[in-house]
Amino acid sequence: MLITTTAQMKEFAGGIQANLTFDVIRPFVENAESIVVGALLGTDFLAALAGDDLDPPMAQVLRHAQRAIALTALHESMVSAMYQYGNSGLSRFVPKDAEKLTMWEVDVILSDAASRADQALEQLMGYLETHQAELPAWRNASAYQAINRNLIPSAGLLAEALPEASMSYRLFAVLKGYMPGIERKHVAGVTGPALLEQLKQKLATAATLSDPETELWRLSRDLLAPLTLWKALPFIQVRFFPDGVRILQSFKGLKDEKAVDQQQITQLRSELLARAEDAKGALQRFLNQTASATVFPLYFNSGLYVAPGTSTWKLPDNEGKKHFRL
Repeated sequence: MLITTTAQMKEFAGGIQANLTFDVIRPFVENAESIVVGALLGTDFLAALAGDDLDPPMAQVLRHAQRAIALTALHESMVSAMYQYGNSGLSRFVPKDAEKLTMWEVDVILSDAASRADQALEQLMGYLETHQAELPAWRNASAYQAINRNLIPSAGLLAEALPEASMSYRLFAVLKGYMPGIERKHVAGVTGPALLEQLKQKLATAATLSDPETELWRLSRDLLAPLTLWKALPFIQVRFFPDGVRILQSFKGLKDEKAVDQQQITQLRSELLARAEDAKGALQRFLNQTASATVFPLYFNSGLYVAPGTSTWKLPDNEGKKHFRL
């Protein structure tokens, strides 16, 4: 475990009494490390962070990871800490001389804790994204290879392609599940499956991309991002903030946040679909203008390639068919 003491929890999360027995919060720390942070970093990279003599970049990753674990554990433990389970069942835990919190105070505390946990995760993944050249252990990690096989491997690149998507890793984590289907149906429908797979293989192995490949990647992200949010919006609850769309926070039934109304969702989906159509056209034009026997030959030799200046429209073959004319 990357956090093993109450002192560490106090250092990274704050607001914790020094006399708190670590065993009380241990289950929440273990869950935060294995389920939340571990799912992002992978067990092999977590093991590397637990090693000795970390170099400065790895030491900074460790601090980001510890902060994310501490704040996530704190948020998850707050409601549970108000109750205890014993032989008589579930009961409220009220220490001597303690004063009961009002509901609005509970709402503010839970909202703030959730926000801080989200921010810590975003900082952790943001640091890994911007410092990956200095982190060979991360580049060799199984989680890195799995993440970077995606056309949009980070919340930062999602926000770059789709400004409405804030830098929230919670939003990115939800949208990531919709991306493979959008890639197969819509992006591969333009690039062809073979060219898309070739690009993703290079991304997974961190191979150097040529200038045309870099532009292909960017235009593919521009198509994938709006279609992913468009596809997901009917199934997720979101709120609009000045920095973009964020997933609705749930505080275990204690006055959860309210989602935006359906009219706003409909308007946003319409705008996203229009933007995706523009992105699809831009990607098709780029491929048709760039592809040759040596540049993107997989596309050039496919039935998708259309030479510049020619038309993709073909008149229907009506030979032998009867027609009604006015």
